[in-house]
Amino acid sequence: MKTDQTAPKNIDEYIAGFPGDVQEILEKIRMTIRKAAPDAEETIKYQMPTFTLKGNLVYFAAFKKHIGFYPVPTGIEEFKNVILLRLRFAIAIWPGLLLAVTTACSPEQTALSDAATATPRSSFTATVQCEQEVVPPQITEVRPAQAIPGSEISVIGSGGYVQDTCGGYSEGSKTFKLYLDNEPIGDLSCYINRCEKQLTLSSAISSGSHCLSVQKDECQFEIQVTTN
Repeated sequence: MKTDQTAPKNIDEYIAGFPGDVQEILEKIRMTIRKAAPDAEETIKYQMPTFTLKGNLVYFAAFKKHIGFYPVPTGIEEFKNVILLRLRFAIAIWPGLLLAVTTACSPEQTALSDAATATPRSSFTATVQCEQEVVPPQITEVRPAQAIPGSEISVIGSGGYVQDTCGGYSEGSKTFKLYLDNEPIGDLSCYINRCEKQLTLSSAISSGSHCLSVQKDECQFEIQVTTN
């Protein structure tokens, strides 16, 4: 997406921020959703195109190397006759502009509609078996920067997704154990490449540097605790 200080106010502005070939794919996804759920309303949430119908129905977004499609549970039911059941990922690779859609745990393989699969150059539906690997999140920020014993802090991170040997990604909701100085302190929740957890530090924690991580015996982020 083009760098812009102003966040898109609607889906038209969001799509306009991408190159023409990517715009075409995003418009096809948009039209497919409209056809499947004609009463749904368009909006922008979490800086992503969103369709709502008595609540959030589905999100989609373009990234550097893929396009993500994120139906909520009601959205999966809404779109099961238009898109492959339990849609897991959609990838767009440019400049080759290859669009691939695959499923997980589908009881049967169904064909995509022309609107969902058509691309300017080539397209295919992947049905091969792929081995999955969990990519743990990286802690990127703690707020406030300096904490005091007994205070509440927010732990923020990115990542926390599943990738497979076929090049696919699953960015659905996941949780990861969070450790402070190698001791479990809670669960870090991740969804669509963003992770966050609010927790309260022990009133007995000592001043100085302490290590946060989603894996034991590792220090991803140092937090500073002060008694002043």
